[in-house]
Amino acid sequence: MTDEKKLEESQDASAIDFEKVLELINFLADPKVTTKELTQFLSERTFSRFSSYAVYVNQLLPTGEIALVDSFGLPTNITSNWARYPITADVPSADAIREDRIVWLADREEWDLMYPQARNYSVSTALKTLINTPIYLTGSLVGGMGVMCAEQILPSPARVAFLDIVAGLVSLHRSRASALNPSTMTKGRFLTFRQREVLRMLSLQYTNGEIANQIGYSLSTIRQETMRIYEILGVSNRREAVEKAYQLELL
Repeated sequence: MTDEKKLEESQDASAIDFEKVLELINFLADPKVTTKELTQFLSERTFSRFSSYAVYVNQLLPTGEIALVDSFGLPTNITSNWARYPITADVPSADAIREDRIVWLADREEWDLMYPQARNYSVSTALKTLINTPIYLTGSLVGGMGVMCAEQILPSPARVAFLDIVAGLVSLHRSRASALNPSTMTKGRFLTFRQREVLRMLSLQYTNGEIANQIGYSLSTIRQETMRIYEILGVSNRREAVEKAYQLELL
């Protein structure tokens, strides 16, 4: 394929993706759209160019577990198996949330090397590409979105950018929907896995330096995470953070 042909296809793909983004924006204009309706729309419309046949959304619980919120295209036996599992699990969806990154699996050899237990997944043999990306609520990482594709869809800068935009719109929609229910908003403001670890050590009265040494991050990073914890919990010091964490059952 000539470079000119590749450029033409890339430009066409960009135009199609832009149309998909606008289509999703229009669909999400109603904040009352349910997660079930959203996953169906994402699968059938937004990711149709990815040969998507299933989409799921999950959330990080205060217990450190990941729970399935809703899905489209997954059989009942799969949704029951994926109902809840620890964030420490060695699976793509957990890694996407725990490490706050996109996990894009399209090469079966690499897939089997990184996640050998994936062979035991009770998923359709049609699965050729699995993509997981984190989603947020009021600025905090609180869960993830997964896309299952029947074709090998290799990552590219344009595709990753498109996925980031879609994940951002899904995050925005969930934030708007939660704002309609104050109790949901309060329960939904979960901390990231790293922030939860920092908070746990704060409750044990570790210093920032001790926390940095324990979990292998710089002192500057721990200070930033501590301030972010205060912001999320709406507190101003360690004592208040720990008290609020117990009230919200985060500890």
